[in-house]
Amino acid sequence: DPGRIALEILESTAITLGEDTLPVQRLGRLRDAGYSLFLDDFGMGYAGLAHLAALPTTGFKIDKSLSAMVETDDSSRLIVTTLVDLADKLGLEVVAEGVENMAQIKIIQMAGCRVFQGYAVARPLTLQRAITWTKHSQEGVTTRTAS
Repeated sequence: DPGRIALEILESTAITLGEDTLPVQRLGRLRDAGYSLFLDDFGMGYAGLAHLAALPTTGFKIDKSLSAMVETDDSSRLIVTTLVDLADKLGLEVVAEGVENMAQIKIIQMAGCRVFQGYAVARPLTLQRAITWTKHSQEGVTTRTAS
């Protein structure tokens, strides 16, 4: 089921793709087939906001450098809040990656983000451990882990 698979393209790679290139068309076909397509490491400064409109993404992943700073840096917290709001307005999914502790999760949740990736959620797991962990995970926090 393509709806259960999320593909990622690095923000730094995305800027090298022109709107009408074959790779962008292929990405669009994958999205149209039901795969989730995320712009990874968003917020590192490589891609402009125009890339969100030009690429056939279903969402983006806020870079861990921003997630890591939300506790101590007002600017990072404001950027994360703005990115989550922008995703909502554009109908895109958003994932906060590199979340290391529950304080970061709480702050980013207050911004409206509901999907987190990082050690605060779980360490990398084998498939079997991920299945078991998912069955017993907390309600209210959507998680994505990779092994």
